[in-house]
Order: sequence, then structure tokens, then C-alpha cells
Amino acid sequence: MEEFQIIGKSGFVRINLTNVLEFPETTSTFGGYDTESTIEIKSSNYYVKGLIWITTGNIFDFFQELVKCQKELTGIA
Repeated sequence: MEEFQIIGKSGFVRINLTNVLEFPETTSTFGGYDTESTIEIKSSNYYVKGLIWITTGNIFDFFQELVKCQKELTGIA
């Protein structure tokens, strides 16, 4: 099982790749490999955990967008 998380001041988003399907024989049409995963979201008093079907390609795209946001967003709101 592989896991990653994004941690904030009052919560987190955690994705746990519980099963990578058909690795390395078949790739997904959405890029990378299909996974059966769990997602947990906590924000202050809110918490949810559930099943998510996501590809490793989707996760890579999400990571690239996070890097772009970190580079481009500045200032105080």
C-alpha cells in the first residue's frame, strides 16, 4: 500500500492506494494505472473516509497542479 497526504493547519487530505489494478500489464485510458483507493478528508470538525477509483495518471496531474499553484500563488488574503 502506498499513501500520500496533504496537511493543512486544521486538517488533511490522505489518499491510500490499496490496490493497483493490472500492474504492469495494462495501463488506463486516463493515464497510468487504475487503482482502488481510499480517501480521507479532515477539515476542523469535518471528517469523511470513502472509496475512490483513481488512476496514477490522475494523481500525477493533481501533483503537477499543486506545484503550479505553489509557484504562482503569493500574498496574504
